[in-house]
Amino acid sequence: MASNPEFLRRMQSGQPMEKSIEALGAADMRAMQFWSTSVFYIYRDCLGFYGRILNYRLMERAKAVLERMDAIDPAWEDHATTFSWGIYYLAMPSSLGGDKAKAGVLLDRAVDMGPRRLLPRWGRGKYYHPERGDWKAARADLEAVSAADLSGLGGHPAWNRYFKAEAARLLSEFGRSGAAR
Repeated sequence: MASNPEFLRRMQSGQPMEKSIEALGAADMRAMQFWSTSVFYIYRDCLGFYGRILNYRLMERAKAVLERMDAIDPAWEDHATTFSWGIYYLAMPSSLGGDKAKAGVLLDRAVDMGPRRLLPRWGRGKYYHPERGDWKAARADLEAVSAADLSGLGGHPAWNRYFKAEAARLLSEFGRSGAAR
């Protein structure tokens, strides 16, 4: 996002993220998606309980970026922000606005809106269904991703290969742990 000179100027002058992102436009969508996704996964997968409490403002900034993206183009990349919103509501504690039911609705919608994309189904199978203890649904999503033909898919080919390989790895782990039986 800092490759946008006006955004960088605003941030360096001390403007908060929520104001600085007003400088970002359609050409910056990929950078905004990359940044917000990075924050979500760091928050969910790398910070412990206390780290999440101490760093919840990161998620507020990521939420502002998603709002900016939706203001620019909510249909960008087969509605990629719909998936990101689902991850946001899944990762946030309920005391800070997290809502697992809302996350489920958004992740289901992301799968429906992006039938040529592996990300929504992979993420729902990896994060949402296991969070709920629904190993059968997790297995179904991951099997669909693992079996996907990579030709003709939307999204970046390298990410699609990763999602497919990761789905196969997770299925293997489910088999060893007995969690998905």
